[in-house]
Amino acid sequence: MDARKALEKLDSLFANKRINEVEGFLLSSLKEAEEDDDISSIITLVNELIGFYRSMSRFSDSIVYCDYIISLMEEVGLNQTINYATTLLNVATAYRAAGRLEQSMEYYNEVLNIYEEKLSRNDFRFASLYNNMSLLYQELKEYEKACECLENALSIVVLYKDAEIEVAVTHTNLAMSLLKLDRIDEAINHIEKSLEIFEHGEPKDFHYASSLAAMAEAQFKLKNYDKAIEFYNKSLVEIKNNAGENSSYAITCKNLSVVYNEIGNKKEADKYYKKSKEVYDKLHKK
Repeated sequence: MDARKALEKLDSLFANKRINEVEGFLLSSLKEAEEDDDISSIITLVNELIGFYRSMSRFSDSIVYCDYIISLMEEVGLNQTINYATTLLNVATAYRAAGRLEQSMEYYNEVLNIYEEKLSRNDFRFASLYNNMSLLYQELKEYEKACECLENALSIVVLYKDAEIEVAVTHTNLAMSLLKLDRIDEAINHIEKSLEIFEHGEPKDFHYASSLAAMAEAQFKLKNYDKAIEFYNKSLVEIKNNAGENSSYAITCKNLSVVYNEIGNKKEADKYYKKSKEVYDKLHKK
């Protein structure tokens, strides 16, 4: 099968917000690749499935395909290659999203070892690794280490002219860690840079929602509650358009509930808390 055409079709589905068609398309394409015994296409499509299920908060489905792809690549002798490491980066990120943090760190460190052996220090793939490792450090509440990873990533992505989205994502991630350290002015500076990049693009990149949520958190810390509500609501729209009502949507609803509680609007606070719980319950049933 032609994996390149499959990826073009996948990009089209996302660009046109046809999210409900993505799973069926990927599964049918994977079946075709398996019937052709096309290992390269299988690896490509399984990586896409891992990322898709992760973004939809279907973590158990994502982990199933993580285990499948690791076994397949080891079976065909691709372990310890750069392609294996890049796939392992996707796997580590899926494990992190699923809350399996210790195993996620093991995979990230394995990727780091392979990259350090086989790539130059300014290779773009290091930036992707550092960005993702920073999110794990955030989960572990090791925010100084997260900032260190992100500063490393930023020093790399700015070297690439066509990496504007990656630059924006790195600014957002760095801002989130700085907010946890109460370095609010620095955080806002990074958020503004990320928003400027995202808002130039059409359609908006799905990471735009994270940048909006980061600004909402910054405004909340500054007690600018109306602005916090505005940015959280914008983030909700972007999340729903790109991934539906996933765990990020639930978290953002819960954050909105906190803001409304802070200003004494119990009706809105209860509404968003209830919505957050409904989304979580639906996800757990899946």
